[in-house]
Amino acid sequence: MVALIDERPVYRFPHRMFQEYMAAMHYYAKPGEVVPLLKEDLNRWREVYALMA
Repeated sequence: MVALIDERPVYRFPHRMFQEYMAAMHYYAKPGEVVPLLKEDLNRWREVYALMA
């Protein structure tokens, strides 16, 4: 679902897995960008990393 707040799109997902999948597809093209995130908070990014594999 997309809503406009202050004329900027704000994305909301019906389930967290959709958000994790979209993040994985984004970082799949830029794997170097996900490494610092994993080092910062592995538990938060674990599923995204698994979906990238």
